[in-house]
Amino acid sequence: MTKVKLEQVVLEELEPVKITSSKDAIKIFMAEIGKSDREKFAVLCLNTKNIPTTFQVVHTGALNIMVVHPREVFKVAVLSNANSIILGHN
Repeated sequence: MTKVKLEQVVLEELEPVKITSSKDAIKIFMAEIGKSDREKFAVLCLNTKNIPTTFQVVHTGALNIMVVHPREVFKVAVLSNANSIILGHN
């Protein structure tokens, strides 16, 4: 039998900014993946007060194509105990 353990590691603390509109979310996505030369798909996890708790790039594609599996998106949300998520790509 094999034991598997999933663990979330904090690499960088983000400023707690409440998301009140799509413009707030766009600012975060642009700061994190806006200038990438590859297609990137990311998940922004929010708590019950709409404050981001996790930002994770779940897939990096080629120059003009990307295939994202739903299990990768939901894994981030579940591990982060997210109340809601915002998905985005560049």
